[in-house]
Amino acid sequence: MSDDTTTVVEKPKRKKPLPTLHPHRFFTRMVDLFGSAPLFGGNRIHPRVFITPEALQKFQVLTDLVTSEIGWRATCYRLEEGGWDFLITDAFLIAQTVTGPQQTCITPEGEYAFVEELMAKGEEGLEILNNSLCWMHSHAEAPTFPSVDDEMQMYAIHLEDNPPFYLRGITNRRGEMRFTLFDFENERRFDDVPWLVHAERPEELIDALRGEIAEKVVEAPWQPPDKDLLRNFRASGWVGSSGRLESATGELPLDQVPRLIPAAGYGVSPRPVADSGSAGYRPYTRPATSRSNEESYDFLVNWKPEHASGAFIWMIGAMFWLAFCLLSFRWVRFLFKHRAVNSGTTPEPTVITIQDQASTREVDSPEEGKEGASRDTTPRDTTGT
Repeated sequence: MSDDTTTVVEKPKRKKPLPTLHPHRFFTRMVDLFGSAPLFGGNRIHPRVFITPEALQKFQVLTDLVTSEIGWRATCYRLEEGGWDFLITDAFLIAQTVTGPQQTCITPEGEYAFVEELMAKGEEGLEILNNSLCWMHSHAEAPTFPSVDDEMQMYAIHLEDNPPFYLRGITNRRGEMRFTLFDFENERRFDDVPWLVHAERPEELIDALRGEIAEKVVEAPWQPPDKDLLRNFRASGWVGSSGRLESATGELPLDQVPRLIPAAGYGVSPRPVADSGSAGYRPYTRPATSRSNEESYDFLVNWKPEHASGAFIWMIGAMFWLAFCLLSFRWVRFLFKHRAVNSGTTPEPTVITIQDQASTREVDSPEEGKEGASRDTTPRDTTGT
């Protein structure tokens, strides 16, 4: 008997790749070393971090392979003395102990082994050791904001080594990476520093491409389209049989249509022509209120920077005229109000004379006169008898 059973081999399911580390929208701010108080003048300093493709690949793989937090060192160079551009060239993994999903600790033994390994390489290792001024670690699935342990680690580096500057980078498996620049010399730091990939330009590649450009690229002066052709051009429909557009001057090859239609002010709309026997496209033209094709072409060809400056002058004049009208309106209102106040009459005080046998006095108001009239006016004996 023959066994007719067949073995079905299932293809391994391809896992969805994790997001690639990519720049985000940066909001750089300058604060003190503790990150609690913003400092003035940060808008005049714009630090940037450049990363070589090899270093970025190591950052990506280290972040993807470990589902918990992991840390490593990186070499960082200042591109110019006193400048604010920094270059990260390589990454080095150090022995460490992971104590949780979001906590790792580089052991002293790991630090000692890392130093011994570099010292064994001679001057090259010593240069790497002196420029290991970047500490990177992954937060796995957590955001890239620093934790309390991250801040304490930077304070320890500041107290023990006290380098002129130091970079801290935090990545995660979502493709995010955030850098903080610590300027220990001036007791400040920059949060969320922009970073980008640094593309090196080797001399061999430059020479090879320079020769290829000289061989294959030919420069020629730019020539505008024919003015008469643009003026007489008419997009009357799409003819599928001949593959051409009709114009007033004859048939026009389709390879010239993308160049002529935008400049002439026409657009072909993909709608079938109802009154046509064959499938075609109804031409779309500008409204009658817009400028003509010739005017559009003349404006595009003869446009000069003076046109923009003239429009700017007109806009400034309109703003001054509007301000003058507003001030004139307020001044007229003030004059009318002042005139109305001056034209009003205020009542003069009324003088009332009250006479009695004891005394005679004057009052300035009717109410006071009434009070005096209501008083007792009987004669009194002033002789003392």
